[in-house]
Amino acid sequence: MSQILNALRFRTIPNTVLVCLVYIAIFAAVFSTDRLHDIPRDQKGLNITEAYADLHQIAARPHHYNSHANDIVHEFILSRVREVESEYEHVKVIEDLESDAYSMDPRGYGIYFQGTNILIKIDGTDDEAGAVLFSAHYDCVSTAPGATDDGMGVATLIQLVEYFAAHRPRRTAVFNINNGEEDWLNGAVAFLRHPWSNLTDTFLNLEGASSGGRPLLFRVTSTAPILSFAHGHVPHPHANVLSADAFSRGTVRSGTDYSVYTEQGGMEGLDLAFYRGRSKYHTKYDSIPYTEGQEKALWAMMEAARGSGIALLSEDRTHSRSAVSPVYFDLFGNVLIVFPKSALFTFNIVLLIVAPLATGLLIFCERSMRVRHATDLWTLQNIWTHAQFWVAMVATLALEVALVAGYLGLNPLIIYSEPYMVMLTCMALAYLSWLIVLVAPRTLLKMDTDLELQKEAILLHMYIFTWFLLVGATVALDQAGIGALYFVSAWNTVTFLAWSVGAIQELVTLRMQRGYDPIEEHDEVSDQAPGTNEPNEATPLIRRERIIYVGADHEPASLWWILQLALAVPLPVVLVAHIALLVLGALPQTLADGNSALFVYAAVAILSTVIITPLAPFSLNIHRSVTYVVALTFVVCTAYAWVAFPFSEMAPLKVYFQQRIYIDSTGSIYNATTILAGHPRYVRSQVLPALPSATDTSAIDCSDYPAVPGAVLCSWTSDLFPTPSFDGTTWFNYSVERTSPSSVRFNISGENTRNCRIYIGNHDIDHFAVEGGEGNTAKAEGVRELRLWSRTWPLNFTVDVSHDAAKDGLLSGQIACQWVEYESASTGVSTGGKIPAIEEALAFLPKWSVLTKASDGLVEVLLDFSV
Repeated sequence: MSQILNALRFRTIPNTVLVCLVYIAIFAAVFSTDRLHDIPRDQKGLNITEAYADLHQIAARPHHYNSHANDIVHEFILSRVREVESEYEHVKVIEDLESDAYSMDPRGYGIYFQGTNILIKIDGTDDEAGAVLFSAHYDCVSTAPGATDDGMGVATLIQLVEYFAAHRPRRTAVFNINNGEEDWLNGAVAFLRHPWSNLTDTFLNLEGASSGGRPLLFRVTSTAPILSFAHGHVPHPHANVLSADAFSRGTVRSGTDYSVYTEQGGMEGLDLAFYRGRSKYHTKYDSIPYTEGQEKALWAMMEAARGSGIALLSEDRTHSRSAVSPVYFDLFGNVLIVFPKSALFTFNIVLLIVAPLATGLLIFCERSMRVRHATDLWTLQNIWTHAQFWVAMVATLALEVALVAGYLGLNPLIIYSEPYMVMLTCMALAYLSWLIVLVAPRTLLKMDTDLELQKEAILLHMYIFTWFLLVGATVALDQAGIGALYFVSAWNTVTFLAWSVGAIQELVTLRMQRGYDPIEEHDEVSDQAPGTNEPNEATPLIRRERIIYVGADHEPASLWWILQLALAVPLPVVLVAHIALLVLGALPQTLADGNSALFVYAAVAILSTVIITPLAPFSLNIHRSVTYVVALTFVVCTAYAWVAFPFSEMAPLKVYFQQRIYIDSTGSIYNATTILAGHPRYVRSQVLPALPSATDTSAIDCSDYPAVPGAVLCSWTSDLFPTPSFDGTTWFNYSVERTSPSSVRFNISGENTRNCRIYIGNHDIDHFAVEGGEGNTAKAEGVRELRLWSRTWPLNFTVDVSHDAAKDGLLSGQIACQWVEYESASTGVSTGGKIPAIEEALAFLPKWSVLTKASDGLVEVLLDFSV
């Protein structure tokens, strides 16, 4: 037994083996559970085969609100839910062709929208229990078939309609399969105008902001509804409060119906959405063949929605008006941890006060039991013992800054396609930095060092470091409601416990010693043990001397260090590794949406540093072979990442498209401008030269693209004219007349379109009304743009606009209508719409790039007016 204990002391081989095993086990567990699970044979009332067939019908082609394909999808969904209605008396289906919605956008425009939502109500067994809303949208953008956004959500809702019709719930279930979400959440706003919206107090919204993979619980309003994902209701939960914090601060540039239901509807609820593969979002790759996981991804959403839905419809604890904000995260995709932010705040305050007091008490007891000369405190060795952690931390952060600067300077978009490689280099550099700073000075200065005491000192200062982090995390939680720093609380706790174990061990050891004499400073250690000069396979990379201590037995004679390792490393590394996977899946490809590359790289570098830092106390005894492997990995991966091309067919660069047509009062085209926008380095040099109509570089005008920070918008004229319909001669009919000194009436009739706009150039609108609907007063600072959406073909609106009569009486601006239908996306649908400019881009764009829409319409036709 003594030989076994001796072999497991804090020495190079056992320490290296255990550290490697811990990190390998953590990464293997985190990565292996971050996957889509197999579809079970027993689907418990759901039918993945049927849902997948529905998805093929829904995502057969792009079906934007302003397309005839949208009507085909509408009829298909309506027929599917009508089948269920015919079988159950407690199921009612409404094709809502009456709810209209006025809304005002803070960006300065007003909207009038006519909804075509499909509503289903399944009456519950308890009429007094209230209702739960289930929502998804069946429209998609004009450049994508919408398999993930939001075909899977709709296919899931159809399955839930069938499930709850057959398994009647206690509460009433209301389903809003809405239209018009992609153009500023209009379908959800229209639903709030329907009487059934008054029944619901809680909702589950299904979305897709990517291309498959595991669906994530993006956002929650409060603790109560998220309990529907806990306690085994959802077998494989995937959630983290980090995503809610990121959404609230605009890190992810997307909007969902969640915002409408919470801000305008006053409901509590959840937002469940796909988030990985954002480079395919709103592009042709948002289709079934390119969806990560395909049937498995669809099943993951179905399984989660059913589990959450059952709980929401049956359990009272999932409904509360207290609106307590939660902290939540999943572990290994199997359990969801949920607790109120107030509980975390209380825990942090107690930890900030109690742990330092306990630390001070332990230090006092240990020092009072030692016999020391005063000069011992000021030796170079003792100073370094307490300074080394801070020097290593500063050096690590400085090197990470340098590495990030290298990426930003040499290949800033490589993280777009190689996020895991970038993180691997950051982790490798953090490891090398800690190792070199902690070990090299002892060898260079020939310090005689007790590794146990060094480990304890590093743990103590790491605790102090995490205490300061905890202060910042607590302030962020209290002042900004940021709950994503929960891992700091865990890290501080386990670091305190790990150090306390060593301190208590030291106290026990000192108390057990009897009859030893104080040791003079020059007798603190004996000479080297014989035989330690010869290197062997266990020799660390940077040579250390084995020290034999006289008097107090500090030869590592116990296994307490294993307990310290088990306390200090696994929990913080597991928590941060989960966060890192979420960040790597969600953030890198948001660079094409305008997110800061510096922010994304900094996030990855910080997470990498946090994953490696708990290893610091145990890096003193790592075998040199590990360091060789890490150093080689760092050099090879960094060299590749700095020179590799950042895009591929699997991670394509998004390029934004629109064509603007300017016509005169006779309807004749006098200018046709094609617009492409994207990253300036690649759009100018590689994308535009690939298009035949853009070969004359002198005719291309490029400027900043306001919608996407950091992007460039390039435009040029061409003779690739679109046609709105089979007739192809008329864009829209209009009339503008003044009805009073402060009001103007517009009559607009679009050809083969359901979407037109009115741009006002010289006045703010203070009121507008559409004939047949109720008026609405704009916000105080006024509106300069009106967006009109019609449920019928063609659009035909009469709009009355009023403005300040005290200003110049002349009202001027532009009338515009938009089109989205083009031949290659309309197979099997007779539309007559043609957009040759987008067909050219689709045919000649480099294979590592992909088109997405720049606005609601792919083509916008504009006509000047003044009255």
